[in-house]
Amino acid sequence: MAASDLGVLFQGGVLFINGKGGVGKTTLSAAIARLAASQGKRTLVLEVDNQHPTLPAIFGTDTAYEPVEVEPNLFIANIAWASALEDWVEGIVSMRRLVRLIMKNRVVSLFLQVTPGARDLVMLWRIHQLSSRYDLVVVDLPASGNAVAMLSVPLTAERLFPTGPVRRCADDLLQLYARPDTAALLVALPEEMVVNETLETCSKLLREVRGLRV
Repeated sequence: MAASDLGVLFQGGVLFINGKGGVGKTTLSAAIARLAASQGKRTLVLEVDNQHPTLPAIFGTDTAYEPVEVEPNLFIANIAWASALEDWVEGIVSMRRLVRLIMKNRVVSLFLQVTPGARDLVMLWRIHQLSSRYDLVVVDLPASGNAVAMLSVPLTAERLFPTGPVRRCADDLLQLYARPDTAALLVALPEEMVVNETLETCSKLLREVRGLRV
């Protein structure tokens, strides 16, 4: 990365951080967030439905679905699928009592869990929702291939759903990708296998995730 490109890390908006497992993307996510917070930006670091979150080991505080402040201007959270789904349904229905009934319906619950991409779409929606509350949101994505599949879901949903709440969600996310303050940062180590996989991931992102700057 050229020195002139470093500004994108701290200009605000949403920064998706991705890389092969073990390259240090969580450490880098935390470092970028800590530096941005020290510069006065209200900053959030997110893990995505991580069953074994790693941010607590860095900041010494457990993560939860709702952001927790760990340092001045610096918050951390872990987006849990079930909680994000309930929030998304509530955004559509706007009646808490009805939301609870929908969530308890086994048919609806099963449909949402097995529908391809539904899980990723809802968690991306949560990231979009949180982005309006912070100057910078740093997203520690799953490892390379899983992250590409996740980020490409809005484009798939756009093709499959001509109207309705899923289509509106997909449109909002594609608009988020296209914003000048949204970007994906790929992390690597100077090792042949890691570099090759990173280059492959970069090509896939440029090909499969429309509008997202890498």
